[in-house]
Amino acid sequence: MKPPILEIVSDYILLRKSGKEYIGLCPFHDDRRPSLSVNPDKGLFHCFGCGESGDVIDFIMKLDGLSFPEARRALGMTAVREPRPRVKPSRKRAVALLAGWMNEQHLKIGVLCRELSSQIVLAERIPDPELVESLTHEWEILSDLHEDLQNRQYAGELWEALKSIEAITRWAEPEPLPEFPPLTPEYHEYLKAAVREEPC
Repeated sequence: MKPPILEIVSDYILLRKSGKEYIGLCPFHDDRRPSLSVNPDKGLFHCFGCGESGDVIDFIMKLDGLSFPEARRALGMTAVREPRPRVKPSRKRAVALLAGWMNEQHLKIGVLCRELSSQIVLAERIPDPELVESLTHEWEILSDLHEDLQNRQYAGELWEALKSIEAITRWAEPEPLPEFPPLTPEYHEYLKAAVREEPC
């Protein structure tokens, strides 16, 4: 029997719920926006950026460069059980807490970026070059932070700066995540274009 795909994938990447699915940065290409979608009900994953897809066995095969039998053994699916090292429950809770916090801050920073973008447009209309320069500099800093909050490579560093980040985002209300739209061919094309855009 295959292990739950959500449990395995979340051992490797930070995931956040989006409707009935979960999304995160794809480990198979240089992903700057979450383009990997995991459907726990169907037991499948799909990346709208690079096109990689499959079940939990495919995920381990592609990620670790294993053959089909090796991936089954790594997932503990052999008669002679050779389970892969499992993450302790306490560590899983810590990872889930960190992932939740990073996703929440990511959404809040996105709200602040959009607010600053509106202020920059207004300042350009006045026009006020000094204000535009100041707001643009602030937007660039927040934009970098917005991107870093979706990169697990910086998770420890960002967690250490928790108080500073929360001081920035304390007035921002994260927008609720929308339901995942139907996966029409047109929407696939939209997602492929979206992953090439800059964050916020």
